[in-house]
Amino acid sequence: MPCSACHRDIKLVGRGLCRACYQRWYKKGTTDYEPKRARTFCQIDECGKPVVANGLCDMHRQRLWKHGHTEQTRADDWGTKIPTGRERHPLFNSWAYLRKHRGRHPVSPLWIDDFLQFVADVGERPSRKHKLFSADETLPIGPGNFLWKRAVTERAEGEDEATANNRRQRAYRALRPEAYQGYELKKRFGITKERYDEMSAEQGHLCAICGQPETAKIRDRTLTLAVDHCHSHGHIRALLCRGCNTALGGFRDDPNLLRAAIAYLEKHLPPPA
Repeated sequence: MPCSACHRDIKLVGRGLCRACYQRWYKKGTTDYEPKRARTFCQIDECGKPVVANGLCDMHRQRLWKHGHTEQTRADDWGTKIPTGRERHPLFNSWAYLRKHRGRHPVSPLWIDDFLQFVADVGERPSRKHKLFSADETLPIGPGNFLWKRAVTERAEGEDEATANNRRQRAYRALRPEAYQGYELKKRFGITKERYDEMSAEQGHLCAICGQPETAKIRDRTLTLAVDHCHSHGHIRALLCRGCNTALGGFRDDPNLLRAAIAYLEKHLPPPA
């Protein structure tokens, strides 16, 4: 039965509505889409971050609230509260970042509590745009397992943050296509890249319907087999080529329509030569 609001033939959850329409009705009392607001950016020159309130991004809004102006502010005695003055050191922020995020990125115990050892090991930072990375990602970052690298893409002068982020994502997607494929499989279908590879191997890397390899291309790159799933219950069925997957969608996964299509084709077969 189709949704009474969007008229899609999709699973209904209540009041004759699909999940998306029902949630809009439940939260706002209407199933109509809200018009998208135009994206605006911080009014401070060369900021480029999206507006949070009062024409300012979150950073400049907090500065205005705390200090009464949007300029960068530091206390006069900044860095003098520590006897060694390590906060003044150009490598302090890099060391503090590793300590803060050591749960996600394991760090050698030699660096966690010994700032001087960290400075002695990493040496001079090549430039302000260089960041520390593990040379071998399977091991904790530490002495002998680190390198300085710059970002794959850097924000151009006068470029807003949203455009820079989009360009950065495209660059990383091109560099690590398999990783991004894994993210998409987990997000859209709930399966891992390893499970996808197993399914593809079980099918001989061929479409489960036509038995042919995928030949469709986008930007000269051959696509991988599509994950076919039940739109009503969400379970995974098999891997299909783009043509077969699109055809099933065109027939709304309805076996009766497919049987009618077969009967139609058989009825109108060309006469024998």
